[in-house]
Amino acid sequence: MPEVKEMFEEHVKVKYVNLPRNQESGEIKGFAFIDVATEEDIPKAVEALNGLEVGERQLRVSKSLDKHQIRSKKANRKYPIRMRATCSF
Repeated sequence: MPEVKEMFEEHVKVKYVNLPRNQESGEIKGFAFIDVATEEDIPKAVEALNGLEVGERQLRVSKSLDKHQIRSKKANRKYPIRMRATCSF
C-alpha cells in the first residue's frame, strides 16, 4: 500500500513510513508505522484517517510507541521520543 504516505500527508507532515514485509513472500504485512513531525499531528491523523475505507478494508490508525520507548519504560531509560502513528489495513 504505497499510497499510505500520500494519505497521511494530506493531513500531517510525514517524516518516515515503514511498511513491514513478510520475509518469505515479500508482501506487505498489512500495517505501517508512520513517523510524524509533532505530537500534535498524531490526533489529527487519527481523527482524519481512522475508520476510512480504502478498497475493501477499513483503516485503523492509533498512536504507538517505538520499540526503544517500550524498552526504556521497562528499564526506566530515557530515549528520544519519536512521534509515531500505526496504521492497520
